[in-house]
Amino acid sequence: VDGTFVAATNLGVNYIDPLKHTKEKITYAELGIEAQIFSPNAHLEENNPYGLIYGNGAICLLDIVERKPVTSLTTDLSIQYAAVSRDGSHIYCTDDNGEIKAFKTSDLSGEALPAGLSAKKTVVQSSTITVSRDGSYWAVLCSDNMVRILRTANNPVIAELPVYSDTTLFMAFAEDNKTFLLQGDDKRVFFYDLTENKYVNTLPTDIAISSCIFDGEDSLSALTDGNDLYLLSSEDYGLLAYVPHAFTFIKGEKLFILKERTSVSKLHYKNYTELIAEAKEQFDDLTLSEEKKMQYNIN
Repeated sequence: VDGTFVAATNLGVNYIDPLKHTKEKITYAELGIEAQIFSPNAHLEENNPYGLIYGNGAICLLDIVERKPVTSLTTDLSIQYAAVSRDGSHIYCTDDNGEIKAFKTSDLSGEALPAGLSAKKTVVQSSTITVSRDGSYWAVLCSDNMVRILRTANNPVIAELPVYSDTTLFMAFAEDNKTFLLQGDDKRVFFYDLTENKYVNTLPTDIAISSCIFDGEDSLSALTDGNDLYLLSSEDYGLLAYVPHAFTFIKGEKLFILKERTSVSKLHYKNYTELIAEAKEQFDDLTLSEEKKMQYNIN
């Protein structure tokens, strides 16, 4: 949040400022949380001002920016995963038995969900539940190997997407709040348009995606597992570049950060369309085959 790294531990929450080289520790007791009822599970998202600390049937909603608890609740669930909307208005969670709950944080009331909605029990490391950036939608991996996307208002199911996920799962709503990204065990990433109710692209990969970075200014999207990175156009999700050893992409600067063994380096993204246009000015007889145009995603 605002350039500060936030991490949850057994003892509390750490705020780390890499520029100022400072680290602040806030214990659960200081946050007003009974630490003994919590296991070190947390839902913390990039640039989300709200986070969750949860476990053993208890959930605490934190204001990450103000560094204080907003509210807490207890349930009869053995919570497996939990997520919070970016405005802090809704909390969603699943338990080890597949039960799914949705709560309004204003009064901690439970919301009615479609009958038969059951979460899948899984060993995947990523969450089986996620919320769109504007809070309009949320999605959950269900026991019948379907990801169901629901509209936050009254929770109707608006899309059902099949996925086989026993070891790999990645789900995310894009920055435009209308595109949903989904990856299962086959490592192929699917891009689904919620407004047109159809898939708009797919991307075969060799990695299990762990995070995505959306650069709205340059219409770029980066998918990474922390070791390799795929850079896509956010307009059609066509592949622009595959960068081995890149673990992140600095948006606004078109900059890859690479890590190989003990060395860390940076690499600027080069727009192939612009490079070819410059080359054509220098070499009048330069032409590209249709195969090369497809390879570089040039229309």
